Amino acid sequence: MGRCDAHRGARGILSRKVMVGLAAVVASLATFGSAWAATAITNGSFEGSMSGWTVAQPVDLVCGGWQNADGNCSVDMGASPGQGEISQSLATVAGATYTVTFALSGNPSCTPGNENWVGWVSEPGIKYLSVTASPAVSTLMVYSFDVTGKSYADMGWTPQAFVFTADSAATTLTFRNIENNWCGPAIDNVSISGGPAAVVPASAEECKKGGWAALTDDLGNKFKNQGDCISYVATGGKNKGAIAP
Repeated sequence: MGRCDAHRGARGILSRKVMVGLAAVVASLATFGSAWAATAITNGSFEGSMSGWTVAQPVDLVCGGWQNADGNCSVDMGASPGQGEISQSLATVAGATYTVTFALSGNPSCTPGNENWVGWVSEPGIKYLSVTASPAVSTLMVYSFDVTGKSYADMGWTPQAFVFTADSAATTLTFRNIENNWCGPAIDNVSISGGPAAVVPASAEECKKGGWAALTDDLGNKFKNQGDCISYVATGGKNKGAIAP
């Protein structure tokens, strides 16, 4: 188990350095009953702790002190200093496409000329963050944020999106600070949407032995039982599933 240390670091405001190994996926989605189980991010706004996240390299959890995109906390991937890395395992469906959204900013404390510059460290204004999903298709993305002119009162949070196609029933989402710096990129308000496309029955046999539960009609409506599914097939798709998406 890791630990959290309260410190002031480069930013001059109180934060907590979250050490390697702190991870608590409170509600694991690794096992689920059907292809339609929900996929969700645990503690996407980092409220009060890193619960739900695996911390592979130290990060700074900032609660108060600067403007957050959502709630009271966000994460500085710089770790004063460090090359922070956090990840979370998600239940996914192979072949399904998902969209991860998050807010991106950066710690402005280390850039000369900024309102909150600490004065004793000087770093470039542009911060770089990589996002990956593994195993998945076409997943490496690099995002940048320029902290020049930003302040604790106006962090300039920008919405970002990351799209991946899952390759298995479990996918690991990872955020990583590309540089080893005192003031890194900052993230907040992480969420995920998307999932499996409609799986339409090609024959009545596919509806039997519980198969109907993982199937839908061509509009994405679910079937309430085996008979509902067979009726859809028998009518050539005219009788739609009873349960709207």
